[in-house]
Amino acid sequence: MEYCLSALAARRPCRFGRAGSGSGGGCRRLVDPACGDGAFLRRSVELGLVELDGVWGVDKDATLADSWSEWGQGPTQRAHLQAADGLLGDLPAGGFDWVVGNPPYAGTGLKEAETGLLQAILERYELARIRVAGKVETTESLRRLPIEVLFVERFVSLCRPGGYLAIVLPEGIFSNTRWRFVREWLLERVTLQAIVSLPRRTFSAAGSPAKNCLALAEHHT
Repeated sequence: MEYCLSALAARRPCRFGRAGSGSGGGCRRLVDPACGDGAFLRRSVELGLVELDGVWGVDKDATLADSWSEWGQGPTQRAHLQAADGLLGDLPAGGFDWVVGNPPYAGTGLKEAETGLLQAILERYELARIRVAGKVETTESLRRLPIEVLFVERFVSLCRPGGYLAIVLPEGIFSNTRWRFVREWLLERVTLQAIVSLPRRTFSAAGSPAKNCLALAEHHT
């Protein structure tokens, strides 16, 4: 997390200075659409990337509200935090200078999702439609799509042109032939600045055996 946010700090969108500096354009905005307890968001404020009222976060787990309240409210400012679906929740498209986070992967993903939810994802996400193109049972085929693929598109859609995104993903997204269509879609929309391989132990405390990497990119469309 520290490397991720420090890298973003070195790549501030040029129309801004430091948070609260008053240089051009108003308050910068940063979002994590799968924010968990808000570790990325909290640290981004501490590093001066954004002020508290420029922080937006979403997570499906409503029990996290108590942990958010411990840091998300200041004397005069409050972070924008909501318990909602990070893929389908109401966030302004192209409305953020930075999109950061470690979206969910592995687990049940979409395997147990209701048909209505799968249909909503097909309507919203181009990568979902690409994946199931030509399949007879499109919603059932979608159940096998790793949820992190959808978050790749979500991160890009939330980031304004000229803004930056930093996302932690399984390395297979960048190396497996099966996910070549994801890489091609991504490279049409962003300029990759770095892909950093993370030690396998990085998320061992969370019980994840996956080999992960951090992708840092500038949104150019």
